[in-house]
Amino acid sequence: VSRALNIMGDRATLLILNCAFLGVRRFNDFKVITGIAPSLLTDRLRRLDDAGVMRRTVYSKRPTRYEYR
Repeated sequence: VSRALNIMGDRATLLILNCAFLGVRRFNDFKVITGIAPSLLTDRLRRLDDAGVMRRTVYSKRPTRYEYR
């Protein structure tokens, strides 16, 4: 429980997860919908990826673009 709260314990992370459950996958879409600053959004998405809650996958190779699942 403690580990889960450390990963998901703030408002920004909960907003991101809510969007993900509604089908949002791309960084810019998360940014527009949530209004989270890009630097904070990058940090939270990285934490979720590192924790295995979400995974970052390539959806375009030129230029390289990622989505989160």
